[in-house]
Amino acid sequence: MDWLKDHAFVAAWISPAVALVGMLIRGAGKTGEIDWARMMLFIGFLTCLAATFTPTLEDGARQFAGGIAFVLAGFFMVQSSLDASLARELWKRKGSETTTPK
Repeated sequence: MDWLKDHAFVAAWISPAVALVGMLIRGAGKTGEIDWARMMLFIGFLTCLAATFTPTLEDGARQFAGGIAFVLAGFFMVQSSLDASLARELWKRKGSETTTPK
């Protein structure tokens, strides 16, 4: 069990592969189209996050990866907010079009 405690960061290195497979399965299940730009940014984020938590890497590399992960996390938060506001606008438009006139 000591090995697992000392190497808990291995799960972080597995997460980009798991996310990639999950996104491919999810994309194939819907329309078959995948937003490759966003997916690659997400895989890059997970890889930077894994590098940040890996104690065997040099400090400079870990700090650089942490900075990139921080920037990408901010990007995903902004994108999520923009996507949510766009979905709300579409819902409002769809709702107003479906109402019957009096």
